Amino acid sequence: MGPLLVIMAVFLIALVVNNVLLMERCHQLEMQLRGDKYGRWRNDD
Repeated sequence: MGPLLVIMAVFLIALVVNNVLLMERCHQLEMQLRGDKYGRWRNDD
C-alpha cells in the first residue's frame, strides 16, 4: 500500500505542476497576442 500512495502522490504533484506551467504559458501567449498592452510590467524573458 505504501508504494502505491507514493506513486499517486508523485502523479498528483506532477499534474499540478503541469497545470501551473500550462497556465503560465497560455498567459504569456495571450499577452503576446494582445500586443502586451496589459502585461508590460511582467518582464521575465
